[in-house]
Amino acid sequence: MPMGAMKSHHLMLYITGPTGETVPDAKVGFLVTDAAGNEQKALAMAMPGGYGADLDFSEPGAYTIKTKIIAAGEKVSDQFEHAMK
Repeated sequence: MPMGAMKSHHLMLYITGPTGETVPDAKVGFLVTDAAGNEQKALAMAMPGGYGADLDFSEPGAYTIKTKIIAAGEKVSDQFEHAMK
């Protein structure tokens, strides 16, 4: 894999139901926007206990991370910010 194509971090999302059980067979996507407005989109893969994707957080600054989940016919969205130093 060429060095420029490598991602710097692996982002995991763990989804649980109302009683704490793991939610299987979900579709999970991430939309990450850096401080300069550059966007990255990634579909997460099912992994033991959660869903993960490789993303590039190599530049310092604030990132907005939006998640979208589709599971059991329901859609859930959320977002948060993370600062890289």
